[in-house]
Amino acid sequence: MPMKPYSFMFWGLLFVMIPIAAGSGNIRYDILPDIIGYGLFAIGLHQLRHEHEHFQKAKNLNWYLLALSVFNVVESSSINVRMGEGSESTTINFFMVIINIAQLILLLRMIYRLLEGIQEIAVAKDKRGIMYLAQNRWNQFLVFNIVSLSAFIFVFIPFVNILLVFALFVWMIIITVQMMSFMRKCGKLL
Repeated sequence: MPMKPYSFMFWGLLFVMIPIAAGSGNIRYDILPDIIGYGLFAIGLHQLRHEHEHFQKAKNLNWYLLALSVFNVVESSSINVRMGEGSESTTINFFMVIINIAQLILLLRMIYRLLEGIQEIAVAKDKRGIMYLAQNRWNQFLVFNIVSLSAFIFVFIPFVNILLVFALFVWMIIITVQMMSFMRKCGKLL
């Protein structure tokens, strides 16, 4: 198998995992738009779809992610919510919250299918190291997302929220680099 399908997923991970936004006021632009990342995933998964059924399932999930990512290119129209008497107002875009929850669920399922497919190919090609590494990458990705979701309760605590966001951002970069290097390794060994 040529390195090309995994190379598309390598670059797709960069666009999907790293959020770099710019803009002012109520409008934000994603500098590394998820839609490009999901497009790259679509190409790579399309090339791998005949290797194992997990890749076809990941490809199908990716189409939903591609469609939902249109909403992430430009985010706007937020609603101010006051959390209680005398509290500061918090800006929440309820529509984007629903979109982001749907994307997270689909992304978890898609990455799971992708890594399961890699594990199956690794077993078939007697590459046990890749199989174990795929399992490890899934566990890391899942734990990161669970911790990120559960960390939401600390967002409203001053100073802790800054440290938490910084720590999660660093952890996200580490996970992304590990996943990207894993895709590069898969391209060379599978």
